[in-house]
Amino acid sequence: DGVTWTSSGSAQMRLNRDSDLVGNQRGAVTILEGSPYRIAFSADGITWQTVSLPGSPAFSVQGVAAFGTGFVAVGDAGTTPGSPVAWWSADGLHWTRAAVQAHAGDGFYNVHAGTDGLAAISSTGDTPGRNSFWTSLDGQSWTVSTADRLGLLGDCCQAGVPGSANGAFSGDRTRL
Repeated sequence: DGVTWTSSGSAQMRLNRDSDLVGNQRGAVTILEGSPYRIAFSADGITWQTVSLPGSPAFSVQGVAAFGTGFVAVGDAGTTPGSPVAWWSADGLHWTRAAVQAHAGDGFYNVHAGTDGLAAISSTGDTPGRNSFWTSLDGQSWTVSTADRLGLLGDCCQAGVPGSANGAFSGDRTRL
């Protein structure tokens, strides 16, 4: 009910201090602290298990979102220069690497779900303040958004600088 809380007998997990905790009718996922960051899944909020994401151990998970009946996770490939990387899961237990448009030097750090898709923000570590918006209809394929280039995102973006967000957003799985 969100009012009464009980400690579970599950093994203690150390959550990333900035970790998202998201859920839907299948369960909940969160980001675990450590190097590299990992995902934990729970079907009931009491019993949790660590889940492996496909790919190199250099990948770090920076954000998760519940989308429809599944989940998405986004992060950074951790190479120099970095590259955005994403995963999707229909059940929170089995994850598949998503197709992400090449965008060297970027790394995802935030993702939110809306009714008709997902939006994420990536940051270019080499240029402070240079961020990009990304979109996906299903979490399985990601592209850099051109919405800010067209002025659709309002005053949160630098005028005339495509893909450069100067703000943040959040979502409630219906609206962004």
